Amino acid sequence: MLCRLGGQEFVILLPGATATVAAEIAERVRPLVAGLVVNGIGITVSCGVASAGGTDVAIRAVLTHAGAALYEAKAGGRNPTRVG
Repeated sequence: MLCRLGGQEFVILLPGATATVAAEIAERVRPLVAGLVVNGIGITVSCGVASAGGTDVAIRAVLTHAGAALYEAKAGGRNPTRVG
């Protein structure tokens, strides 16, 4: 499920996926989106990945971990993926 979280942030929910599988999916999606040009502007994509790890963890906690990984990715330059 793809959702806009706000601003330029989007979330892809992958029920049952491990962080490893989610990171692999992010790495397949990232270059597809990053290759787009909109109104003459090239798009970049930084990805933060987190997983509930099979436990009953609140979605807010997973989003917090994914957000931290995203900001780590952005700090490292454009177009990386980081797992938090």
